[in-house]
Amino acid sequence: MEKRKKTKIISCEEAMGIMFEYIDGVLAGKHHSELEQHVETCRGCLKKVEFQLKLKKRLISVKPVSISKNLSKRLSLILED
Repeated sequence: MEKRKKTKIISCEEAMGIMFEYIDGVLAGKHHSELEQHVETCRGCLKKVEFQLKLKKRLISVKPVSISKNLSKRLSLILED
């Protein structure tokens, strides 16, 4: 008889803590299984994961915009502060 490993039940807070790794495709092993099991039973977290997946897909499709050298310099100065 085959033994099946039990997947730990994680909280919404834990699920959201690993959500972006899941979305980026770098979450593996038990954490991947835990998150998938959690979103199967938690509609709120499922909606958050679905939203982030759609957002990522949309952002990837946006083409970069060129900015002037003046604006680039001003932004660099702001970020240095």
